[in-house]
Amino acid sequence: MNILSDLRKGLKTPKIYLPILLLLVCLLIPLFGISPYFIHVLAVTFFYISYSSSWNLLAYSGQASFGHAAFLGIGGYVTTIFTIQTSIPWLGLLLGALVSAFAGILVGLTCVRLREWFLALVTLGFSIIMVALTIELHWLTGGVYGLAVPSLLPSVNHYYYGMLALTVFLVFIIYLITKSKIGLAFVAIRENESEAKATGIDVTKYKLLAFTMSAFFAGLIGAFYAHFISYINYQIFHLDYSFWPIIISVIGGIATIEGPIIGSSLMFCIIEFLRVIRPLVETIDPVIKLNYPKIQVLLMGIILVVVVIKMPKGISPWLRKYLISISK
Repeated sequence: MNILSDLRKGLKTPKIYLPILLLLVCLLIPLFGISPYFIHVLAVTFFYISYSSSWNLLAYSGQASFGHAAFLGIGGYVTTIFTIQTSIPWLGLLLGALVSAFAGILVGLTCVRLREWFLALVTLGFSIIMVALTIELHWLTGGVYGLAVPSLLPSVNHYYYGMLALTVFLVFIIYLITKSKIGLAFVAIRENESEAKATGIDVTKYKLLAFTMSAFFAGLIGAFYAHFISYINYQIFHLDYSFWPIIISVIGGIATIEGPIIGSSLMFCIIEFLRVIRPLVETIDPVIKLNYPKIQVLLMGIILVVVVIKMPKGISPWLRKYLISISK
């Protein structure tokens, strides 16, 4: 009964206890001899949590990006090229993030005064431009063949902990931003831009700040991700990388800290579910050859439709209410 009572008390303050519990579990997982494949999938899940969180920061200020992969890819390419030339990968990570932030400033200055969907389309166009540039500048980027990325860490377990540390760091920093004066300005702009302007908030400045910080975080994540997958080409700018953080954030809850965590965790569950049923399907009929990546996209699409219809604000608000209700 004491254990149950403690658990219920913990649920009353999930913002404190649940993240600590989840972090401890994540830290211990590799110590139990889990397969490298499972560790790799978890590391990819952390990547999507951090990357989606960078996109979600932009949503806090009422902005949207359909081409966020541009900043992800810039970070990846800059760190790769810099590391190949200098053999200083850790400095390459920071440089990749800074160049992405600079690109975010340029894009933001160009279109920060545009309304949400026009801004989103401009960012989509920027991502398409980056694809063309990457292919044409083959002497620098490797063209369609891409570049092999120098190793940063020695094993998949090291990359797992590195991705976990980066994710915790970024989520915590974004949490601090949202709770600061800057975060309050973002919310005011998102809720009513005209009223925010009337109260003295410099809307253009804060929108540009949100865009720059979001691009910086995306670039930092992209730089580390490039080392993690050990290869990079123009496909890093693909629409998949631009739309997944949107889908994950919408499912989990836009403009919430836990939204990207919930959405990415759901994606991880789908990947593992498909991995488990695959041998069962092949046992029933070896002739059946299913395209599991496309099935994953299909299932996430179905979940997205259901969430948008039934829970327009995402799973996060519903889950928060549920946890509070069972803790009473």
